[in-house]
This record gives sequence, C-alpha cells and structure tokens, in this order.
Amino acid sequence: MRNATRVLTVLVAAALALSGPVAAHAAKGESETARHQRQLLKTIDNVSDHLDRSVKPSRIDRLSSTTQAGLVANVAADKAALGELATAAQAVGSTLDLREARKQVKELRPENYRLVVNVLRKAERLLADAPAGSAAATALSAVVTEGLTVDASTERSVLRDLRTDLDAAKDLLAPSAG
Repeated sequence: MRNATRVLTVLVAAALALSGPVAAHAAKGESETARHQRQLLKTIDNVSDHLDRSVKPSRIDRLSSTTQAGLVANVAADKAALGELATAAQAVGSTLDLREARKQVKELRPENYRLVVNVLRKAERLLADAPAGSAAATALSAVVTEGLTVDASTERSVLRDLRTDLDAAKDLLAPSAG
C-alpha cells in the first residue's frame, strides 16, 4: 500500500508540474489560439531578422550593383510574403491555420541567401579574370544569373547544383590561367 501511495504521489506531482505552463497561460487569460498566434508572429519576426542579416551591406558590398539589386529584391519579396502572413495572422476572425502557417515559416531557409552570396562573390571575382567571350565567362555568367533566382524557399539541391556549376566554370578557367 505504501508503494502504491508513493506512485500515486509521484503521478500527481508530475501532472501538476506539467500543467503548470498551461495553468500559467490560462491564468493570464491567453487562449490557445492567442498563444499560437504569438508564436507564429515571433517566428515570422525571427525569420525576417535573419533575412535582413543575410543581405546586410557588409555582406553584399563586393557584388556588382545589379547583383545586389537582384538579391535585395528577392529578400524584399520574401519579407513581403512574411508581412502578408503576419497581417493575416493578426486579423480578427482569421481562418488561417496558425500551426500550419508556423510550420511553413519554419521551413523557409534564410541561410540560402548567405550561401548564394558566397557563390556569387566567387563567381563575380572569377568572371572579372575570365577572358571575354570564353566558355568560362559564359558559364560564370550563367552561375550569376541562376544565383539570382535563389530565395528562402529554394531547395538545398538547387544550391548544391549552383556550387557544382561554379566549380565546373572554375575548371574551364583553370587551363587558360595555367
């Protein structure tokens, strides 16, 4: 009997410990929907901040002005989509599935911009050294053009292919440099 009492005491204590956060939210008067809304807005804010850091001037200042403009336009489009989602989440009576929206926002990869900036920097640096009209110059120009299509929802395989294309263009340049 003593053992059963101990087990029951432990179970009740665990249940109270686990219900603490729920009770705290209920005590504040925050509904589950409001909590999901708050979490979604926080996630959107974090992703938006990450997007801003990815294309800050110190990261993209060595790129050409057209490349910079293309990257900034892509980030602006991603931020506009996040802004629309935040507005929809805050709307009264919204039918937006907050959990699904948060999952979609978490699936965005703002680090894509950091990776593509690195590829574009290298491609533009190699393009400056490539002879005009050469196969290497054409391949490097294609890498830059393809790099400007990358956004936060781009699959990692596309970034790997972009890096492979850069390496192939670099190999085309190597015989003329050697």
